This record gives sequence, structure tokens and C-alpha cells, in this order.
Amino acid sequence: MQSERVSAEVNTEELIVVAKFGAPHGVRGWLRIYSYTEPVENLFALADWRILDKSLGSIELKVEEYKPHQKCYVVKLAGVETREHAGKFTNKLVQVDRSALPPLEAGEFYWNDLLGFKVINQLSEDIGTISYFINAGANDIVAVKNKAGKEILLPFVFDDYVLEINEAEQFVKMQWDNEY
Repeated sequence: MQSERVSAEVNTEELIVVAKFGAPHGVRGWLRIYSYTEPVENLFALADWRILDKSLGSIELKVEEYKPHQKCYVVKLAGVETREHAGKFTNKLVQVDRSALPPLEAGEFYWNDLLGFKVINQLSEDIGTISYFINAGANDIVAVKNKAGKEILLPFVFDDYVLEINEAEQFVKMQWDNEY
């Protein structure tokens, strides 16, 4: 499965990125889709999908059908009948209104909520600021921009690397040596 990225650049406070469209599948308008939800199937319980297109603005989407396909899912969107039409959605991010998401339990969070958080190591040394997350399959990865503007990719694995998430003070404490 290819890596997928969630970036602060495409979100507004009301919209949350929940998936990304991949390439067309077949000739009848089906598309691959990569879900960012846990579990993956939760994506299809969310209503009112939309994409933000720079030239067309916000476009609402209706899913007619979906099914598993290899390491992802494929979807059939209403009104999309050809491979060429489906191709216009490739690499577009699927967003939903935040109110459509299930409420969080104490200690849970959405990636979107952590964008812009400060990242410190176990010695409270500044590593940088969270730019985006990558769903890399086996482990998630967080991209952190340091003070010099350099991007550092860190494993976002609880207990092994992620030690604490403090939403009130907006920081993530990680087990990481600043020498890397």
C-alpha cells in the first residue's frame, strides 16, 4: 500500500480529512480509496463526504457502493460513470464535517487536532512542530519541522516513541535523541 499524507494545508477547523482517492479502478467509474479511519471500514459509516477543489470549491459526494480490493477499498460515486471521470478525483482528499465523527473518549484524539503541536523529547528538548502525518501501513509517521526548517520524520508509535500527548499545553513528548 502506498503511503498517504494528511496535511494542515487542506483542513479547516470544521472539516477533517478521512481518506484519499487513488487511481480509477476499471472502466465503470470506480476509484481506489485509502481510509484514514480506525478501523478502515468506519469510513463508510460517515455521511456527507466532500472534496475541496481549488477551481470548483467544495464538492459533495455520495457513495453508491464500496467493496474491499487488495489492500484498500474501491468505491462507486453517484454520477461518476467512466474511468476518465473517476480519474478527476485521483489524489483528492475526502473530508467530512467534524460533527459527523464519533465523540472521543478521554485520551483519544484525531490527527487533525495535533497539527501544529510542539514536539519535545524525553529530556524536554524542543524537536519541532507537527506538520503532517503519514499512514505508512505498519506504523504511522509524524513529520516534524524543526527550527531550522528541516523536516524530520518520526515513528508515531505509542509506548515505543510517543510518551505523552498533552492537548491542554499542545505538545507531544517522544522518546527521541536530538542527535538524529
